[in-house]
Amino acid sequence: MDSVHPFVSGSNILLYYIRDSAGGNTPSNYRAYKMTSGDGGLTCSGETSLSGTVAYSLSVSTLTNGNTRVYIVSPSGNETATQVLSLISANGFS
Repeated sequence: MDSVHPFVSGSNILLYYIRDSAGGNTPSNYRAYKMTSGDGGLTCSGETSLSGTVAYSLSVSTLTNGNTRVYIVSPSGNETATQVLSLISANGFS
């Protein structure tokens, strides 16, 4: 799993992370996910896939307008080259 990137808003926390979608350790099954916590991180639920593409790494930043941008590093087709994909959230949680 890649490092966990938390997004905090009050007592709500959103975790962004990468894990193997098939439960093994095969890079072609790595996907980006998010999970939420409403109690400051004591419990988490609601795991949701961010995209169906293979993801090797991710980074999260908060933009000056309050939106959240997630960058995902993914292979480009069957090539060894990588591409950087981007997702934007209006409030960090959707």
